Amino acid sequence: MDKLKIDKGVPLPVAGNTLRLPLADMKVGDSFFIPEKKQQHCGSVYRAAKRLKIKISTRSEAGGVRVWRVEDE
Repeated sequence: MDKLKIDKGVPLPVAGNTLRLPLADMKVGDSFFIPEKKQQHCGSVYRAAKRLKIKISTRSEAGGVRVWRVEDE
């Protein structure tokens, strides 16, 4: 069996399907828009909000979803 070669110094590429959430920087009443092509991240938004102990609300808009920060828990 051939042994695989170990490469050194090869940088890890940035995943193309990541979404940086601004939840921690938001005040009550602030919102952000998730475009339709990134809507698969909506579950991640709710999990992140729960971890931060903040409440959010979402509504569908043309071309995506808008996320608002609402009253804290």
